[in-house]
Amino acid sequence: MQRSGSTLQYNIGRKIIEGKIHQSDIVVFGALEPDSFDSFRDLVLSSKEKLILAKAHWLPEEMVQLLTSDHASFFYISRELKDVYYSGKRKEGWDLDDFSESIDLNLTSFSLLRETGADTLVQRYEDLMADMPSSTLEIARFLNIELSDQQVNEIARSQDVNLVVASQGQMGTWPSLRVKLRNSAKSLPPGIIHFFKRSDLICTLVKRYLGNKDYDGKSLIHVNHISESKGASGAWKGNISEKEIQFIDELASRSNAKLYNT
Repeated sequence: MQRSGSTLQYNIGRKIIEGKIHQSDIVVFGALEPDSFDSFRDLVLSSKEKLILAKAHWLPEEMVQLLTSDHASFFYISRELKDVYYSGKRKEGWDLDDFSESIDLNLTSFSLLRETGADTLVQRYEDLMADMPSSTLEIARFLNIELSDQQVNEIARSQDVNLVVASQGQMGTWPSLRVKLRNSAKSLPPGIIHFFKRSDLICTLVKRYLGNKDYDGKSLIHVNHISESKGASGAWKGNISEKEIQFIDELASRSNAKLYNT
């Protein structure tokens, strides 16, 4: 999944599954990151009778092959790339190199899903936000799970942006240390910057030494998850430079061709 919108799609799917399948038959793995690939692989291989739910922004080829051979279903969400970039820039301290790397990894994973014929539902963030109930129903049908109109509406309402903002506010106002670390790293020599500023490394360090005080491991909502724009599209306008816009538009033309086969 692309960053920016993936947690929303993940939580709708999670709510559908948790409402229809016995809790003892579900394993909510949560965020799937490079430092947890091995443990996730072991879980998949050892839990054949369980339904495992996880969210990742990219997957290595061997993981895609393992999951498709195990009859996994995949959800993919795309969004206007300028909004994706602005979100990453604000929350993660991204520069254009970080953004390009993230999109390349993301689309490589998507191409692997297409090549392997994996069962994949593709949605657009803008469509999901415009009509949450219809998008919820689309996810349920993809999972072959029947929902009443009332259940669809209850799940959609549970993901209302104001409720999510309230839940992240309950975590306190812990500062985004990861962004501060990444930005500080940019003053280091180039070789060290390349090693140090990778977000998966910073995430690992923060989790290992400081814990996840600003993060809910089930919903994957973190303390600064939704900004003052409350998930609205077009927040990038007036907040990124012409150089950034040109770079992203060029990248988007290639990305959309790969994503939609145009």
